[in-house]
Amino acid sequence: MTHGLMQRRMTKLINVKSTENLNIVIPFIKQQPEPITLTKRLEDATDASSPLYPLLDLNRQDQKAILKNNFNMNFYMHRIKKNRSVPSVPQTVLSQKRHKFHQSLQYILKEVLTNKTQRGGTRIKKGVTAKFIDACFSIVCTSDNPDEIRLYNYEKGVWETSELPLQRFIYELCYTLGASWSKNLETALIDQIKRRIKVYDAKEFNQIALTLENGAFNYSTFQIEPTSPLHLSTVKSYIKYDPYAQAPVFHKSLHEWFDDKDDIAFVQEWFGYVLSNTFKANAFLLVYSQGGEGKSTLFGLLEQLVGVANTTAIPLSNFNRDFGLEPLLNKKLNLATESSNTEFSTDKLKGITAGEKITINRKNLKEIETHVPVKLTFLMNELPVIKDKSHGLQRRIIILPMTKPIPKSFQNKSLSQQLHQELPGILNWAICGLKRLKQNDFNFTISKKMTNIKQKYFNKTSPMAEFIKNCLEPNFDNTNLSGNELMTAFKTWSEINNRNIIHLLSPIAFWREFNLEMQNLELNYTKTKSSGNTVVKGIKFKSDSSDDGDAKIIK
Repeated sequence: MTHGLMQRRMTKLINVKSTENLNIVIPFIKQQPEPITLTKRLEDATDASSPLYPLLDLNRQDQKAILKNNFNMNFYMHRIKKNRSVPSVPQTVLSQKRHKFHQSLQYILKEVLTNKTQRGGTRIKKGVTAKFIDACFSIVCTSDNPDEIRLYNYEKGVWETSELPLQRFIYELCYTLGASWSKNLETALIDQIKRRIKVYDAKEFNQIALTLENGAFNYSTFQIEPTSPLHLSTVKSYIKYDPYAQAPVFHKSLHEWFDDKDDIAFVQEWFGYVLSNTFKANAFLLVYSQGGEGKSTLFGLLEQLVGVANTTAIPLSNFNRDFGLEPLLNKKLNLATESSNTEFSTDKLKGITAGEKITINRKNLKEIETHVPVKLTFLMNELPVIKDKSHGLQRRIIILPMTKPIPKSFQNKSLSQQLHQELPGILNWAICGLKRLKQNDFNFTISKKMTNIKQKYFNKTSPMAEFIKNCLEPNFDNTNLSGNELMTAFKTWSEINNRNIIHLLSPIAFWREFNLEMQNLELNYTKTKSSGNTVVKGIKFKSDSSDDGDAKIIK
C-alpha cells in the first residue's frame, strides 16, 4: 500500500490538524487490503436520503469490505461478533447535500468514543477509546520491560520502541472528536493500552527473519519473503537483496588483506554469524593489527550490512563500569576500536556471547535483566590485559591477526566507495558463510596463524608477573625492601617496556595484583609496617650481575 493511499484513508478516519503528525503516524497504522466490493453502494448510502445501512443488516463480505477500508475493523468486528448494534448515522445527517462517507464515520466515532458533559462539553471515554487506538496499531511489549511499548512500522518492516506515533494520533483524534487534549488524558489512554497489549519475552524478537530493504531474509529457509509483524524484527539492514549480485573488488581486497584462505573463510563465517539469529558459536572477536592493514575498511562493511542504527561501539573497558552496557540495548553489533590494552571484566561478556540474560544498569531508570542480542567485535592495536584464563573464556575468544601491511603503491583511495556499491554481493557472500557455519555445527574455520596467536596470548603473563619474574628474586637475609621503592620500580619498568599499567597505579590495586602474582609464582614474602611505611621482607631486586636486562634497568 502506498504512502499516499494511506494518507487518504487516514484523513477519512480523522481530521488532520498537522501534516507533520500525519507523516509520523501513517507508517504505524495497520494496513488493510483494498476493498473488493461495496464501493459504489457506500457512496449511494451516504449521499442518498435513505438511512445508512446498519452493519448487522449487511452480509459478512460487505461488513468486512466496509471495515477494511476504515482502520477500525477490530473495534467494530468485536461488536458484530457479540451481536451488538453498531451506531448508525441519523437520516437527517445523511440527507445533507454532498454528505460524504468519511463524515459519517467521524460522526460514528464521536458517538461511540465520547459523551457530553453537564456543561455541554465533549469528554472522551477512555476505555473504549483505548480499545479503538489499539485496533489501529500493532502494539506489544516485552516482559523484562513492560513499560516500554513497541509499535510496528509497516513502512520499515520492524518494531520500534517509541510512543511518539501514539501521542500524535491521540492529539489528532482529540481534534477530530472535538475534545480537549491534555497530557493527563494522553497518559491515561496509553496506560490503558499497555494493559491490553500482548507481552513477549525479549528473546523472541529477531529470531525468524532479518528485515532487508526489499523483504525479510528468513533464517530457516534462507529465502526472502514479505515483511510481517509476526517476524518480531527490530533490526533492519538497508541492503537490497539481489541473489545474482557479485563483489569482485571485495574478493580482490580480501586476498590483499589476507594470505591464508582459512582467514578469509573465517571472516566470511563471522560476517554471516553477526547477521544471524543464533548464539550457538558462543564467541566474540578480537581483530589485532598495528594499523594500515585494512581492518577498519573490512569491518566497516560489516557495520553497513547490519545497519549503522543497529550498531554501537562500546570499548572493553565499559564492561568495568556501572552503566557501561546500556548502549548495547536494542543493537545487533558492537564494533569498537580499541587503542589501549586495559584489563576488562569477563562475567557479563561471557553471558552476552552465550545469549544469556544479563543485568543492565540504566541511568535514571530501573535496571533490567534481559537478553542482549549483540555480537561483539573489537578492533585492536594491542591485545588487552587478561587475568581470567579460564577455559570458558579461552573457548569464547577468537583472535584474528591482520598483519599484512598494504604498500602505499597498492592502496586504493576510492576503495570504500567501490566496496559500498558491492554490498548486495557481500551480503550474498556472508549468507554463504552462515550456511557453511551452520553445516559445521557453528564451529568456525580457524587458521594456524589464529591458533598460534591465541596460544601466545593466553600464555602471556600479566605486566606484574613479568616484572616479578624479571626484576625480583628471593632474599634470605632479614633486610627490608621499601614498598614505595618497589612501586616506583614497577612504574619505571613498565614505562621502559611499554606496558599499560593504568589499572595498577593505585596502592590498593598494586598490592592486590602483586599478592596474586606472587602466589601464582609460589614466591613467599611478608608485608609489614615500619615507622608508618610499608616494607617487604623475603624479596629483593635482582643484582647487576644478573643476565636479565630488566634488572639492570631497575638498578
